[in-house]
Amino acid sequence: MRNQTKNIITMTILVTSMFATEFQLKSVQRGHKILTFTPQEINIESKDGFTRLTTPEKGSTVDEGMPELPVFTSFFQMDAGISYSVSYTVVSSHVIEDVAIYPYQGNPVIGVERPFLKNINFYDTNTNYPETKLTVSEPMIMRDIEVSLISLTPYEYNSVTQSLTIYDEVEINIIESGVREVNIDLPSRRSKLFEPFYQDLIMDYEPLSSREEYQPSAIMYICGGASSSHPYVQELVEWREKQGYIVYLVSSNETGTTTSSIKSFLQNVMDEYENPPEIVGLIGDTGGSYSIPNFTYSGGATDVEYSYLSGGDFLPEVFIGRISVSSSSDISNIINKTLTYEKAENQEDWWYERAALVGDPTSSGVSTITTMKYIANIMENFGMDDMRTNYGNGNYNSWVDNQFNDGILYYNYRGYIGSSSISPSGTNSGIYTPFVGSLTCSTGNFSGTSESETWIRQGSISDPKGAVAAVGVATSSTHTAYNNIVHMGMYEGIFSKNMYHAGASLANGKLALLKTYPTNPYQAVSKFSSWPNLMGDPALHLWRSQPHDFTIDAPASLPSGVQNMEVAITDENGDPVEDARVTLILAGQHFSAYTDQSGEAILTWTSASSGDALVTAFKNDFRLSEVSIAIGQVAGVAIYLDQYRTAIDDSMYGDGNQQINPSEQFEITLPLLNFGSEDAYSLNIELVSENMNVNIENPTQFIDMISSNENRDVAFTVLLDENLYEGESLDLVLIVSNGNDSWNLPIPTYVYGPKLEFSGYELVEDLILEPGVESAVDLLFHNSGSRDIEGLIVELDDSNDFIQIIENNISSISIPAGGQVILNSFQIKPVSHMINGSTISLGFSFIAESGYEGSDLIAMNVGTREEGDPMGPDEHGYYIYDSGDVSYPLAPEYDWIEIASGGGGGQSLNLTDAGDGCSSSGGGWYGCTDMQGQDTQVLQLPFSFQFYGIQYDEITVSTNGWIAFGDREMSAFRNYSVPGAGGPSPMVAAFWDDLITSNGGQVYKLVTDDYVIIQWNNMRIYEHGGTNDVNTFQMILYNPDYMGYITPTGDGEIKIQYKKYRNISVGDYSQYTPLHGCYSTTGLENHLGSIGLEYAFDNQNPTEAMPLDDETALFITTSLGYTYILGDVNQDDAVNVLDVVTIVNFILGVLEPTAYQQYAGDMNDDDSINILDVVLLVNIILNN
Repeated sequence: MRNQTKNIITMTILVTSMFATEFQLKSVQRGHKILTFTPQEINIESKDGFTRLTTPEKGSTVDEGMPELPVFTSFFQMDAGISYSVSYTVVSSHVIEDVAIYPYQGNPVIGVERPFLKNINFYDTNTNYPETKLTVSEPMIMRDIEVSLISLTPYEYNSVTQSLTIYDEVEINIIESGVREVNIDLPSRRSKLFEPFYQDLIMDYEPLSSREEYQPSAIMYICGGASSSHPYVQELVEWREKQGYIVYLVSSNETGTTTSSIKSFLQNVMDEYENPPEIVGLIGDTGGSYSIPNFTYSGGATDVEYSYLSGGDFLPEVFIGRISVSSSSDISNIINKTLTYEKAENQEDWWYERAALVGDPTSSGVSTITTMKYIANIMENFGMDDMRTNYGNGNYNSWVDNQFNDGILYYNYRGYIGSSSISPSGTNSGIYTPFVGSLTCSTGNFSGTSESETWIRQGSISDPKGAVAAVGVATSSTHTAYNNIVHMGMYEGIFSKNMYHAGASLANGKLALLKTYPTNPYQAVSKFSSWPNLMGDPALHLWRSQPHDFTIDAPASLPSGVQNMEVAITDENGDPVEDARVTLILAGQHFSAYTDQSGEAILTWTSASSGDALVTAFKNDFRLSEVSIAIGQVAGVAIYLDQYRTAIDDSMYGDGNQQINPSEQFEITLPLLNFGSEDAYSLNIELVSENMNVNIENPTQFIDMISSNENRDVAFTVLLDENLYEGESLDLVLIVSNGNDSWNLPIPTYVYGPKLEFSGYELVEDLILEPGVESAVDLLFHNSGSRDIEGLIVELDDSNDFIQIIENNISSISIPAGGQVILNSFQIKPVSHMINGSTISLGFSFIAESGYEGSDLIAMNVGTREEGDPMGPDEHGYYIYDSGDVSYPLAPEYDWIEIASGGGGGQSLNLTDAGDGCSSSGGGWYGCTDMQGQDTQVLQLPFSFQFYGIQYDEITVSTNGWIAFGDREMSAFRNYSVPGAGGPSPMVAAFWDDLITSNGGQVYKLVTDDYVIIQWNNMRIYEHGGTNDVNTFQMILYNPDYMGYITPTGDGEIKIQYKKYRNISVGDYSQYTPLHGCYSTTGLENHLGSIGLEYAFDNQNPTEAMPLDDETALFITTSLGYTYILGDVNQDDAVNVLDVVTIVNFILGVLEPTAYQQYAGDMNDDDSINILDVVLLVNIILNN
């Protein structure tokens, strides 16, 4: 049984700072991680004669009557069984005198007045608080990995002296200190489906190196009543197994029929199963013949508690959903729609590009429309181009009926309780059943038949209608702001994060809620993580585009006794498909493998059964494909290799251990079997290898006959070079032919030899490499092979322009098998102009006395990101420089260009924004109902501007401090994290907040051939509209021709300048209609919302991001500030034959070009590197 007491931490502290940017990973060396902490700005307010320090999105110390001080937290990833020592060093601090810190009063209790709490013993004594500044939690579980929570209070207060010490920078050392007993049963392998969660939550998350290291995907269906024996449930299980899933089908008789017994059953499953389920589907309603009970949270029905199987947090261990059925016909109908949807055998292609979206602002405000526009935006960017929208146009019920009758892939609704009188009963979708999201009050309950249940129960087997699955929200007490972010987060998961299962989509929506409101204000995260429920199969694979099709290249028949087979998978264009799951189904057993980059997979199995087998190929966005294979007696001649009787004899020229070693000569005996019904005559046999270190003596032989069901042995002598390593394949293939047929028979043969692996590095005197500073570094190497390495010489490669090798240690050493060694005192020096926090790849080569040699790369961190360094790069290559980065050539200078008045030449956009997405004040319960589009305007650019690799000729400008590329009109006034759910994509957020144009606020433009300036002038924040706190800032888009140089990726550059900066939106979550806070957002994201940089969100900045203020500036670019030459792909400041060789290697696939090399090598600007670029480059070189 899983230890349920391992994680006793209050919920508030746990979620306080999972997404905090105060902590940054400084360096990773062997067994040693260094974090840096720099606190963000805090609010200081006077309260009851004291000074109170508040951070709205952070926790605090919780000792009643003691000083209330902010607490900052972050997760770090732990290795199972390893103990850690965590310590800290204060790098810098300052002291505030004459301050009386407010004592913590505990959590308020509604209707209960408490006396003022003050610990006299402390406040009258000359002692410091807190005594302990840094705490580390016990190991905590996120499904299959261990993490620990660091909590830091970077303050020290003395009441008698009334002095407060504030730590401005703290360095935290996390060092492996030994082994520890593990009392928790973690799954033996990690879940690939949960990896997007880990990447979002854990600062130092490290993915596994290969697909095979993750667990096979597994699903569990918990069946209410006798539903497990229903023929459609059996058909669903069979379909999932064809897709390659491990499927567990259990009855409520096994799990028990109470919420506690079912949850306990799932917790035991997580502990005990080798491959525990990643997805759990409940089959049954909460009453009737197929009853499975639901939990209740704050008056709302929920299934999410079934997914919280470890720890007191909002992070699921499984994705959950319910196939809500009350009758046998419901089971047939819903599962039939699921199978029809996923098989996609009869639907037309147009269906996969069509969606319907309804935003009814009546009572719920214009943000319902903004939410739908975000979803439409992300779908369009992914290739869906038929968006059917009804944004406040009325006649909703008949309009929705028409869309369903036309056929749509997705239907989404945001509005008020009652769903604008939209009824699922009038829809007639046929086989075109969409995925439905209707996130508003009372659409996802289990009592009676809720709207979402009605959607999936519509129709019958012969006349399908309604939806394939639907998400609704329980209770009549939901709120627009929280419904919005969950809804948008669902589609961020589907499209931006590749979380294509219905259950994973909803889980990501709840994660987006947690990221936006991490302190769980007034239990908002608790409630809105609980109340949204999925009706339908959580394992449903959601389509995102027109399906692709596989071709499976596999033998039509196999003889009995063969237990392996190579399969090749290609798409409709004949291109290999990587990471497709290939499954063999034979005699009730299932065996799966994943294709490699060549689209090939080798299936192996243990059964010797005969009969018909099935081979399937499956991957998201592809239709499942299957072929039958007959296993048994094969007509004619069928030659195969008996791999289990293959023999190695190295007694004459080797060491006689029957193992293949480097520099050895051995004889390999290969038993050939004729499984066919006819005798085989005149067989020509050849042994070949593509491994250049393998030599075959007399590689051809001839056999006159192998009778049917008989075998003959052939033997070959193989000579090996010295340069082979442990586990390396000899790539031996036996080719057998008889004039009519031929057989290529792979021979699994692997080397027992040395294998040198780089394990880590340590700096001799310094904590981290610094730009321009010479350092001594020790390198740790490990021999993971089974043979000793004698006379090893390691030499660093000095071809990297970013690091100088001062002294190479090339002394000869030896490493025994399984041993390790430290090579001491290599002297290296990173170049002085390198960006702090960068990672460089330092190459090394090695050669041993035996001739074993090779090369590899060492990733090294250089410098520590801190204020004064640029932010980035993101995955595309964008950096953000600020005006404080004075050590870098691209640091922008604040140089205001006034365009709003005084002859600046700017033109008013005449936008109107009264706040809350309204063009005028007033409106319904949650805001206005007038959506005139007066808060955005589309501007044509006088030049083409490339952003994240895509050319644009227009931008959308919003009053709310952002621009988007393309026509992205939406009233996105609530700011969110970037990249992420919410707002338009692609976007650049200068100061994304709910800004208003009243009292003289306005947006201006200046359009020239060289640049375009957008200026937000005297803009007040809606929350503080009655004050004189105004923001004035501008964004400048530069014509690349005007800049006079090319960036490494060809993308355009943007400058943002702040004349007046007031970042003060804290929100108010106490009122029935919560007021969104989260301060403002500054950053950028690509068109899929999957890549970007976040300079600021919710008053948090990364360490390197200077807090913005009046008269500051940012510069967005993919450049490092150095000149680039077209054709100079190796960046040696010259165009020569070395660049030709590099481009040829790109074309041949030997090397993979970086974003810069792709741009610099594309000589003819046709978006590809090919032979034409080689011709042009050669001509340039010949013509000097």
